[in-house]
Amino acid sequence: GPHFSPSSDLLDLACGLSVAPFAVSTQSKDLSGGFTISLQGMPRDYTRDMVEDLMIEHGFFGQFNFLYVPCSFNTGKPFGYAFVNMVTVARASEVFRKLHGFRGWSVESDKVCAVGAAVTCGLEANIQRYRNSPVMHSSVPDYMKPILLRSSGLRVAFPPCTRKLKAPRLHTDSKEISTSAAAAADE
Repeated sequence: GPHFSPSSDLLDLACGLSVAPFAVSTQSKDLSGGFTISLQGMPRDYTRDMVEDLMIEHGFFGQFNFLYVPCSFNTGKPFGYAFVNMVTVARASEVFRKLHGFRGWSVESDKVCAVGAAVTCGLEANIQRYRNSPVMHSSVPDYMKPILLRSSGLRVAFPPCTRKLKAPRLHTDSKEISTSAAAAADE
């Protein structure tokens, strides 16, 4: 994964002074919509609610307005990373200082959190990125969807899609299929 020196700061990342894949330039970004960070290296069973709790426990209540923990559509299990839009670059910088290298998970894990700058940056950009995404389809359970939050911590409805949503494609494992077919044949 990407290497960050201990003296590194999210502002360095934002200014493109650090290594890819998190190097982005603030010059080309409108930061009025906040700054989106990625939290990587999380335990695979860390849910959206657990990430929200983690942020609040570290003093970020009301400081983030978008949260998404991508999950497998097949298993429903998180992939071990999250996207969080902080209301300001300064708050994003604080997350870097408090959570980069974090290991104090609420579940048994030796994983180490890596904080970086997300490719999709800002509240509006994230809304546009996900509002017409298959993850917002009615067949997808709520816990797998991105959420929007007010500064009061209350959840706000995600803006409706602007076109018909496609259901997510489920990836079928050929071993799984042949095993279940064989089991059916035995019955």
